[in-house]
Amino acid sequence: MIPVEVQFYTLVAMILFGVVMGAAFDIYREVRNTFRFKPMSTNIGDLLVWLLLVALAFAVLLYINQGEVRLYVFFGMGLGLLAYFRFISGMIQKPIQMLLYIIFKTASLLWTVFRIPFSFLQRVLIFPANLLSLLLFKMIFPFKKLFKSFSRPPKPKE
Repeated sequence: MIPVEVQFYTLVAMILFGVVMGAAFDIYREVRNTFRFKPMSTNIGDLLVWLLLVALAFAVLLYINQGEVRLYVFFGMGLGLLAYFRFISGMIQKPIQMLLYIIFKTASLLWTVFRIPFSFLQRVLIFPANLLSLLLFKMIFPFKKLFKSFSRPPKPKE
């Protein structure tokens, strides 16, 4: 028999985990809306989010009460989700959108900052290579007819 204190602690933890699940759903929804995934990508993303949340729920249950699943565990998660979507979700959507915007703009800026030196290095290295190939082409072009005569098989005599 599980002590009442452990059951209460488990219920509170599952309510809090339900809130975390709601936040994860909101973040995933905003990411999905931002990238406008195709249906197959959306299905794969949904599956990955659910697998991650189930694994986290199991880890929390293992930590709190040795992984025992009772009816109040589902009740607690449902209550936490309901509370999140009823009271918190509307207030948190704009900050999530702004945070995702900042993350994407920062990633774009970092991509540009790191791309510029490599682009410059590419141009510096490609210029001599192009010059060398042009020089070789100019040197070999006069001998083009000679090379063609070596590459053709002789004509059969009739």
